[in-house]
Amino acid sequence: MGLSESLLPEFDNEIGETRARHSNRVPQDKSDWKPHPKSTAMGGLATHLSNIPTWTVYTIAQDSLDLAPGGNPMPPAKLAESQEELLATFDSNVAKARAAIAGASDADLFSLGACYRMAAHS
Repeated sequence: MGLSESLLPEFDNEIGETRARHSNRVPQDKSDWKPHPKSTAMGGLATHLSNIPTWTVYTIAQDSLDLAPGGNPMPPAKLAESQEELLATFDSNVAKARAAIAGASDADLFSLGACYRMAAHS
């Protein structure tokens, strides 16, 4: 059994739990709610959560990820306009992440050394 075959059941379990909690915790009429003035709004946090699985793809496919290419921060993700859109984004990103794990060889997974950069500085 390869490493990806070992990882996928755990991935599926965690994603299932996250989706179940994600799907009913963010009422659309409360997307601009913040627990504190300096906090990110609930809609922004939900969008962030729906995009986290893309980091799996980046981590497997690239040696590094520059979060501010050319010194310019990456643009913020478009906020979902509905719960359905939020879940569709999450599901699409999960499918891409799962495919990346399933398609990775043991050598690929053992050699992961992801480096996150800001304007080429690690």
